[in-house]
Amino acid sequence: MDKNAIKKYAMWARKDLINRVKTKAYQYGITEAGAVEKDADSVNGKLLSQAEKRQRHALLQQISENGFDHVIDEVAYTWFNRFCALRFMEVNGYLPSHIRVFTDEDNNFKPQILTEALNLSLPGLNIDKVFELKEDNRTEELYKYLLIVQCNALNSILPGMFQRIEDYTELLFPDNLLREGSVIARLISDIPADNFDVRSDNGQIEIIGWLYQYYITEKHEEVVDPLHGKTVEKDDIPAATQLFTTDWVVRYIVDNSVGRYWIERNPDSSLKEYLQYFVLPKDRKIQYVEDRIEPQDVTVFDPCVGSGHFLLYAFDVLVKIYTEHGYSARDAVNSIVVNNLFGLDIDERAAQLAYFSLMMKARQYDSRFLERRIQPNIFAIRESNYLSRDTFDYIVGNSAELRTDLQALVDTFYDAKEYGSLLQMPNVDFKGLFDRFDQIADDIHFHRDEAIRSYLPVVQIAEILSRKYAAVVTNPPYLNKFDAKLKQFIVANYKNYGGDLFSAFIYRNLLLCKADGFAGYMTPNVWMFIKTYEKLRQYLLAEKTISSLIQLAKGAFFKEATVDICSFVLKNKKELVPGLYIRLEEFKGGMDVQRQKVLEAIANPNCGYFYEATASNFSKIPGTPVAYWASEKARSAYLSAKCMDEVAKPRHGLATSDNDRFLKLWYEININKGSLYDRCQLEKKWFPMSKGGSYRKWYGNLEWIINYENDGKEIKEYAISIYKCSTRTIQNTQFYFEEGLTWSALTSGEFSVRWQEKGALFGSGGYCAFTNDDIRFFILALLNSKITKSFIQFVSPTINYEVGHIKTIPVLEKTVYDNEIDAISKEDVMLSRQDWDSYETSWDFKKHPLI
Repeated sequence: MDKNAIKKYAMWARKDLINRVKTKAYQYGITEAGAVEKDADSVNGKLLSQAEKRQRHALLQQISENGFDHVIDEVAYTWFNRFCALRFMEVNGYLPSHIRVFTDEDNNFKPQILTEALNLSLPGLNIDKVFELKEDNRTEELYKYLLIVQCNALNSILPGMFQRIEDYTELLFPDNLLREGSVIARLISDIPADNFDVRSDNGQIEIIGWLYQYYITEKHEEVVDPLHGKTVEKDDIPAATQLFTTDWVVRYIVDNSVGRYWIERNPDSSLKEYLQYFVLPKDRKIQYVEDRIEPQDVTVFDPCVGSGHFLLYAFDVLVKIYTEHGYSARDAVNSIVVNNLFGLDIDERAAQLAYFSLMMKARQYDSRFLERRIQPNIFAIRESNYLSRDTFDYIVGNSAELRTDLQALVDTFYDAKEYGSLLQMPNVDFKGLFDRFDQIADDIHFHRDEAIRSYLPVVQIAEILSRKYAAVVTNPPYLNKFDAKLKQFIVANYKNYGGDLFSAFIYRNLLLCKADGFAGYMTPNVWMFIKTYEKLRQYLLAEKTISSLIQLAKGAFFKEATVDICSFVLKNKKELVPGLYIRLEEFKGGMDVQRQKVLEAIANPNCGYFYEATASNFSKIPGTPVAYWASEKARSAYLSAKCMDEVAKPRHGLATSDNDRFLKLWYEININKGSLYDRCQLEKKWFPMSKGGSYRKWYGNLEWIINYENDGKEIKEYAISIYKCSTRTIQNTQFYFEEGLTWSALTSGEFSVRWQEKGALFGSGGYCAFTNDDIRFFILALLNSKITKSFIQFVSPTINYEVGHIKTIPVLEKTVYDNEIDAISKEDVMLSRQDWDSYETSWDFKKHPLI
């Protein structure tokens, strides 16, 4: 699959379609600034038909509710979605008419549907209109008509993708699609046909997901990049959080959740031979469960389904499960779609793609599947905000029980797109509700259609969220900049697990699992280490089991998203067995490098980066980090030694709240000669400031000075004006001007500590530790050692080195080598200082050593 070509095309197509859809809106007198009169009979000299007036009225209503840009973007994507789906179906021969809509049999951009227009037998086709358009040589108009008829014809078999086009979507159909360079022409020329062809080595159904991922790339960057503390609004959450999961990660998660659930209950199963990423312990033994099940029991749910990548691969695994249980592949398909696979998403577009992709997967196994009219259990989350109260009364009738239950769901789904699958369902009688919808299915009541269209999906979604599944697998959204409404919801429902949306989903998904089921994830790896997620770790380690986990190297996923990630599977049950871990920290490179190393570790667990660790060992380390690679000696050190906080005082310093105002480089200020401390005392305004900096040990990074005149009067007053107090940002003042040890809080290099002489302040970017004189250089040596590097990695996987991390480092009692260590440490400081002072960036520079 040529992902570069796919990305280039999708990003271009979004811009082109948005521009063309806008142009159509302008033609009908509708712009960003407003519109000509609502009920106009003609616009821009064009007389409107009754259908156009109805569609224009609907378009204006949508714009008034959602805004011009939102509606334009929605329509542009709707057409992109349908064009890509039609292209996939024509390449694979899945169109029921077997007439290609974009190309001829040789894949030339000569739509067969045009050449065969007079011979078509599509439902709803007005052959007289075809004759008229053909006779008048109105080819573009004919092609538009045929495409719309084709889409509407597919509604009967793929209603989740091809909704009937009779509204403003048709009004905004882009013009000039038959011209060279159009969005359809380039879909054919830019992306090789075999990328769509599932019979080809290059073809995958997942191309639909990649097209969507790249289509929203610019929107994602617009929403995410400028954040810097801003919240993400509800409408932008999909663009901010949608992320197509790497194929091998999907396979690892499904193999070790869906596959493991079946294998543990079927000792004679040969499924593990098919599962390439199935992780076994070093002794290669599987713990089997005395619980025989049927294939229908292996239910799989993705609560953030995206374009359906997890469910598509789970489909393949389930076909293997069914066939080894005696089913034919074709017989298995119907049951898998109806009984095994479930998916939800807050994004209507993504849910459509997941729906379509799953239907195409089923069609791949069963050539007559689309004729069976079976629909998958995949939905976009619905909101109850605008549901008709009259329709509600019609549904519940005189039943108090129905009224209570349906009202509970209406209340739950208010603003549901804000919360998605994090919603927890009330206890209602779903059977009673579904029986009522069955009763009204053939009703001729005025409110019947609205009940089926608007209320039934809410009940279906609620029922999916009330079930328990054998496996819940997902790549949840990563987001911690909540708007006020989402923040309130998270605090109320996930207070201990709400550091990020992904951590809330870690907890939520386990609630959706059967008691001994599996939950699989790809998430940022920070939940394993940092304090924000400590309560989540304690919950998981005390009540659940980490079945297996892969920790990827730093930066390995940066091409897709700038977070360091891990992928893992939890068993929804506490078991006293070691978890299986693969640590890829030393193998720098992209996801292909990570994949290869995972396969090597699975094949050879004695490779050196495959670990087995029990959860009870993690509690020996402060903060309970999931430091699975820590040796027994390292874990024992925490128990037998003192913590750094007992022998030193690591502390946060001063945050100015306005660096441009209060901080200067030392050479920007005219200061008299003499020692820096002395001249600062003489100046009585500017003082040295430790502010972090690049990787450097022992001494240096002394470049900044701070305005702390009159004991920081001005900077304290500024802090009070912002925060109502100064102590929020100006902390630990009793340590100002004291001799200490400083390090950079944030660095792309390794952890490095420097001696700081008496007379300086320290800031939020350059934390300090303060010790007694007799152990200061011993502690400096310890902090700069490889031992400390190892201990820090247990508690900080990122490039942040917080005070809390340093406090946890174990310190052994004094040894006979202390004097020698002190001497070496002091010598290193002296040498580093000489090196620092040999350059003009040092305020103590005299001359270059080579002169």
